Amino acid sequence: MSTLDFFTTGDSWIDGAGLDGRDLVTGIAQIAASGDAVTTEIGTRVIGDSDHMEELNQVARLSAYQHQYHKANLDRDSGEFDTEPDERPVTDLCEANVIASTLLGTSGEPTGYHTVALDIDHPVRAIASSTPGNYHLYIDLPLVWEDYVKVIEVLAEVGLIQDGYAQASIARGHTDLRLPWIKKTTPVYNQAGELVAGVEDDPEGAA
Repeated sequence: MSTLDFFTTGDSWIDGAGLDGRDLVTGIAQIAASGDAVTTEIGTRVIGDSDHMEELNQVARLSAYQHQYHKANLDRDSGEFDTEPDERPVTDLCEANVIASTLLGTSGEPTGYHTVALDIDHPVRAIASSTPGNYHLYIDLPLVWEDYVKVIEVLAEVGLIQDGYAQASIARGHTDLRLPWIKKTTPVYNQAGELVAGVEDDPEGAA
């Protein structure tokens, strides 16, 4: 039996079954190939068949964190807000029908932290940046500049975007992103000092 352990440090990894990789989806596949069951803080799931494997694969791609799952009344209009929502936390993934923004610790209890998980009523695109783990976000909702500034300021305040990028954008009157075929030339290094994006001989390149 193998244990999937999720932590609130920004990484997820598998402990047990001789697995040392940090790719959750690959790890699940390795466990499934061995015919073992998977035990998590939210319940035990046997993933020897393709149906269960697909469920876990889909969940693993949603977030690197362990989230709380709920059984909710999906027949109710999402625009109706109740002070006591018609839903309850569940520990069995098969019983759940929604994933909450609530993050769980290794004890299985809520940590008080959330990740952004929103139902957005407009087209959204997240394009991978040349910097690993970074993305360029496009939301097709026209906003007047004054309202857009509010969005920029809040995103910077909570740490979703860099404060310097926010302030520079407000000063110039717009945000800008490199076109998809324009590669970043400013060098970007990982913690080991290895070049992972850009080129070293053009430190003054486009941001």
